[in-house]
Amino acid sequence: MTLNSPLAVELLYRLASHEALASTLTWGQLRGCTAISKKLWPEIMLGRRDTESPPENLPAKIRDFLGCALDLEQTLVQQTWTVLANSIQGFTLDQSLLDDDLFRMYGVQQELGAEMIFPPYTHCTETTCRATFLTDPARVEARLFTLHRGVLPVFSVSTYCRTCLTRYYLNYKIRGASSRESVHEFYPGVPEILHIQEHSFVERKLCQFFETQMAVAHTSSENIARIYNSTMAGSSTPVPNLSRLGQELDGPLVLDAFFTHGLLRHHATYHTCLFLPHYGSQRNRLNQALEARNLKHWPHACTKCMRIVDGPNGMGKYQISAIVMDGVTVGHVTCSVYNCKIRLESTQDRFCPFHSGRKLICCIIDCMDKADTGHITCAIPTHRYWEKVQKKRRTAMFQLKKRLNRAGVLNGDEADARDELQVPPTVKGRMSRSWTHNEQLLVRCCGIILSRATFYGSEGVSGGVAFMKATFPPQFPGSLPSFCFYDSNCLLLKHLRATNDTYFDSVGLPVDVFHAANKHDDLFCTMNNSPALFPELMDSDGKWVFNSSAAEQANVWFGGFQSIVREMTVQSVYNFFLDEMIAIHNSFTHEKLLRENCVPHLKPEAALR
Repeated sequence: MTLNSPLAVELLYRLASHEALASTLTWGQLRGCTAISKKLWPEIMLGRRDTESPPENLPAKIRDFLGCALDLEQTLVQQTWTVLANSIQGFTLDQSLLDDDLFRMYGVQQELGAEMIFPPYTHCTETTCRATFLTDPARVEARLFTLHRGVLPVFSVSTYCRTCLTRYYLNYKIRGASSRESVHEFYPGVPEILHIQEHSFVERKLCQFFETQMAVAHTSSENIARIYNSTMAGSSTPVPNLSRLGQELDGPLVLDAFFTHGLLRHHATYHTCLFLPHYGSQRNRLNQALEARNLKHWPHACTKCMRIVDGPNGMGKYQISAIVMDGVTVGHVTCSVYNCKIRLESTQDRFCPFHSGRKLICCIIDCMDKADTGHITCAIPTHRYWEKVQKKRRTAMFQLKKRLNRAGVLNGDEADARDELQVPPTVKGRMSRSWTHNEQLLVRCCGIILSRATFYGSEGVSGGVAFMKATFPPQFPGSLPSFCFYDSNCLLLKHLRATNDTYFDSVGLPVDVFHAANKHDDLFCTMNNSPALFPELMDSDGKWVFNSSAAEQANVWFGGFQSIVREMTVQSVYNFFLDEMIAIHNSFTHEKLLRENCVPHLKPEAALR
């Protein structure tokens, strides 16, 4: 609002009829009073059925706050309100006139925050209630984490419909909260402020910052919290009202914000609404919704992963496409029974609930005898000795002596003593937790990641076949690529022939150019999987038309998440996190392809069928 704006002229005109007030107020106080009143308008009108006419008297808490913030006497504040009240709604809120530190210093005792968080509705949205006016406001002190304004003191207000017993919050409503079956029914779309925990809100822009830090820099949630607390959360003014709640961001809150934002964005994309259970911890509420979330990107095509080539013998032009399959060592804790996919109750468990009885069995592979009390092996001497050796090898002194022995520092007796800690090579066991073997990726040659699968026991070709069939299902035969590069395509092809599987008969199965030249020199691979057997893969200048190393390049990026996801508590959290990272990666790649004029697009469903 500038001095010569129409609304400013109107205010000055109104103020002119109050000579004493006009001679007392400064232009800064007038502008500040206008901006703060505009910002607190929902609070001023809270509980009023007449939403058009402002109250004659300013609520006492707001009057007291304006008096302290603008250094005005209470009578002057009320007189100023009398002049301004009917014009406030006509002003555009100028954020530059609002100082968050004023709310930090003077708003707490009046239960006024730098942001007042209200439900988006004043009347019930249930059709059976016929727009019942919402009453019974409940106020909760909270904190709002923002990208540019630091941590703000806020107050969240919820309202209630007495007809259908529904309470409305900023992002969602709860019907019949006393029932154990009640749910958080989120409103459509992605809000600018997300309600993450009871006393914690996070700005949407900050959620996007979290995502970028994770996807680009492989930053863990704990480190993101440290970065925020040390560089972005500060204020020159202490925030005493947040001392009880805590003023620092923490890793679990970062993850909850990341998951909630991802779920809301997913539902907004598909024009659906998110439902979460009302009872339980925030993380438990999210688990079921995280499991239901699944995206596929196989309809993608662009000039880097799809080419038009000349057919042989004058057959005309036709389209070819290529993908790459490869594995990367990223995984989560899993049951120690080979290839078991049942979820663990805790990341500290060695066995899932179904195999929990194995905790009492000797940990030597293929031995089913009961372990002795106080031991993890049975009484067989070689098994007991294996346990002794493993425990000895885990000690710090053993590790230090092992290093000294490698350096030739230990004397002969000490070295011989260390060498005695040997067990027969046939005795093998496992006394620690197990992790999944790898994550397998299918990647377009342009860098777009099509899909991901967790391989539990090994990177077997039968698992690769199942992974490809799940990615390119029978109902969409047009989704099959022309070529699939895979380091073990010779073994995969042998498996297909041995099982009489014709599903991929139309797909060329070359190995990567580097592996063909350096690792695959056997006759079968040379005769069936050499990239030289497929002339379509080379242009007229003898250059390869597809980037067959796309998956390895994607794995360099994807492998950076190993330390972040290794101890994630449940598979749903693990899967959702990696799927979100892939979605963000694909978004970046899509923008890059647009800039390079590669025409990225999604194939129509008719073409896929």
